[in-house]
Order: sequence, then C-alpha cells, then structure tokens
Amino acid sequence: MKTSLENIAAIIAAAIWADGVYDPAEEITVEEIAEALELDEAKFKEAVNKCVKGLNGLSENQANAVLKDAAEAVDDEEIGIVFEAAMQMLLADSELSRAEVSNLLVIADALGIEDEDAILMLADMVKNEPDLAINMAD
Repeated sequence: MKTSLENIAAIIAAAIWADGVYDPAEEITVEEIAEALELDEAKFKEAVNKCVKGLNGLSENQANAVLKDAAEAVDDEEIGIVFEAAMQMLLADSELSRAEVSNLLVIADALGIEDEDAILMLADMVKNEPDLAINMAD
C-alpha cells in the first residue's frame, strides 16, 4: 500500500467511532483488514486504537476534520480499497444503522466518492452478508 498505515487507521477509526463502541467483533475486523491490506497487524492495531482514543471526546466537526485530513492522504489508486475496508468495519457487528450509513457517506465524501457510488458499493457488499440486520430506528 502506498497510503500510510496511520491514514488508513484514522479512516477505520472513524468507522468504529460511528456507533461509539469498539467491540470484539470490530477488533477482529481490524486484524482481517490488516491481513487483507498486507499491513503489519500489531502496528495497525496500535494505530487504530490510538486513533479511536483520539476521536473520543471530539466534536463531530473535529472528528470530520481528522477524517478529511486522513482521506486526502489516501493514494488515488487505493481509495476504493480503503473505502471497502471502512464498509467492512461498519458491518463487523452484523448490523447496519442509520448512523453508520450517515458515517459511511461522510467517509465516502472525504475520500471523494460520489454518494451514488458509495451506496452501490454498500449494496454490493450487503448482498453477501445474509445475517446482516438493518436498524432503521437508529
């Protein structure tokens, strides 16, 4: 990957931050993302943990600024891969909520992905998740 581990970690942390809880399923997904992107797993986990802690207590605008900075540093050829990793993180708990979709669209925007493309990419990923619950209330 041309994109730095720290910038990928910041984007993944933003996805984790969507529901405010960094649960065991998400921790496993961080490991899976590290493996898929051929990143040093220990360093990636440490970077994600640091970013999640850094996002706690920030306002939404401050968190979005952190996300935007990280997204601008993503190599153009790797935008889709990083976005797919963020989607994977959002689906780690087998539930997709309104807040998570909203966060996903913020991530897509930061990466320069059109909303329509982001929604189609999400629909493509969701069709392969038979146990996924859709939470319309949140």
